Amino acid sequence: MLMQSLQVRLGAGLMISLIVLFTLEWRIIRPGIDAITADYIASRLARDAASLMSMVSFSREGKLQLVPGGLDPIYTRLQTGHYFQLRTTDGQLLRSASLGAEFLDLPMLAAGQTLRRRIRGPTSQDLMVSTRSAYSRSYIG
Repeated sequence: MLMQSLQVRLGAGLMISLIVLFTLEWRIIRPGIDAITADYIASRLARDAASLMSMVSFSREGKLQLVPGGLDPIYTRLQTGHYFQLRTTDGQLLRSASLGAEFLDLPMLAAGQTLRRRIRGPTSQDLMVSTRSAYSRSYIG
């Protein structure tokens, strides 16, 4: 009986110690995992933005437009979590169809400025947003 009681107490102590140890380990490691994940997502956003910007041009009339046929289909399906919104300093707005009737609350930035933050998107999704300013004028003839 004494052996069984000792075994139960040791087992319970070991279980509690492991729970405390794993909880502490998770609290220490999780911020690093979050940072690595955020950096990975930000690098994907940067590649997507570069790809999108390569498809942007202005018509001869100065209207903001995308090169036809180059857009990834994920931007055409409603509320996919993949959105873009382009705004010019003269107020033109070009948005992905995936936004539906929604608009993203994004600030206008100074030339060369970049901003990365989290916002609430359509259907209250938690979105990581990379906002940057770019100035170029190219015309599709």
